[in-house]
Amino acid sequence: MFTLLADYDALMQIIDQGELIPLVAIVLGCLIAMVAIVSTKVASVSKTREVERTRRELAAYVAEGSLGADQAVAMLNAGARRGDVERTLGCKTC
Repeated sequence: MFTLLADYDALMQIIDQGELIPLVAIVLGCLIAMVAIVSTKVASVSKTREVERTRRELAAYVAEGSLGADQAVAMLNAGARRGDVERTLGCKTC
């Protein structure tokens, strides 16, 4: 059974041997990597959600007749990287 004093002594030995700095560096590196992965995924999901929302809104305008289909495709293509709209709409001729 470990006591608080024994744990403190073990920690002090690790610090004295210089093994704490690599341990802290590894833990912080892993933490930074996890935060970067999660934030990238959240940004990707947010972007996809907004593209789909815009696509649905344009489809509604086309359905009610206040916007032409060619105009809607042009709006989706505006500012998009090459291939983004084709992947979103699932068509090769957009």
